[in-house]
Amino acid sequence: MTFVGGRGGAIWSENPTTLNNVTMTGNGGTEFGSVADFGGAIAIEGDGPLVISTGTLSGNSANRGGAVYTVGDSTWTSVTCSNNTAGIGDRGLGGCFYNSSADMTMTTSTVTGNEALDPFNDGDSQGGGGWNLGSSSDATLTLNKCTFHDNSAEVGGGLYNEGSEPLN
Repeated sequence: MTFVGGRGGAIWSENPTTLNNVTMTGNGGTEFGSVADFGGAIAIEGDGPLVISTGTLSGNSANRGGAVYTVGDSTWTSVTCSNNTAGIGDRGLGGCFYNSSADMTMTTSTVTGNEALDPFNDGDSQGGGGWNLGSSSDATLTLNKCTFHDNSAEVGGGLYNEGSEPLN
């Protein structure tokens, strides 16, 4: 499955979503001529879960979650997330992913070359690789054999983890 281009990103869902052997490239996350706030390639705004098994997310852009925005649980296995951008028209949060108050598990995945931009130059871009809000008592981010490198943001170049839940 390959998506190239796309208005509003490639996938928006409030339901369980499973993607196997997927490549999602160059989705701009634009909506009605302006930049969409959530997920350049994928936005999951329900309980999820989002499951990605073996995939590439590259060159996507949005304000929050250059490639993926999720408020539901998600599991990534063998995913490469590279060269995505958050913060096209607003403060950038999560160059590769934006995870809000949900469990997220990444295994044998690589997050590289992503960026969170600050178009207003107010020092507010966060999480070049990823942005995680762990404020819910059962929301955790678990990383198993993952690599984060060459990501950039003003705060948390590799990963920005906000809230009370620790990383595993």
